[in-house]
Amino acid sequence: MIRKLLVGGVFSLVLAFGATAVRADDDTAQALYDQALAAYGQRGDLAKNDQALALLQQAEAQVQEDDDLKYDIYVLETRAYYWKGVNVPGSEEDNDAKIPVFQAGMDKADLAIGVTKEYADAFYWKGVALGRWGLAKGIAASF
Repeated sequence: MIRKLLVGGVFSLVLAFGATAVRADDDTAQALYDQALAAYGQRGDLAKNDQALALLQQAEAQVQEDDDLKYDIYVLETRAYYWKGVNVPGSEEDNDAKIPVFQAGMDKADLAIGVTKEYADAFYWKGVALGRWGLAKGIAASF
């Protein structure tokens, strides 16, 4: 009887600790997202946009259960990749450098859409990235 109580108590403790650890990861992801959002707000400095992308990638790795946060991370990543794509140094002539950046944005939008189809902003930013990807690739080559 004591052994059952001991094992059951340890199991309950592990479950409780595990739930706390997952929540802590979501809290860490939220803090990283908030930092990324602040950096993205200063995206006129391209280094800040790159900083936002790095923070968002860290947040993406941390988030566990919060689907709203996952969605927000993916949408902001899509927007940051769009901004990076339209501001690639020398990008007026070098469309080849833009294509993978816009593709990365579309991929993040697809992840957001996979989390929920209830919000329009993932669809909007995917369309924006797709349009820019098409312009960079060339109209005839896009089909």
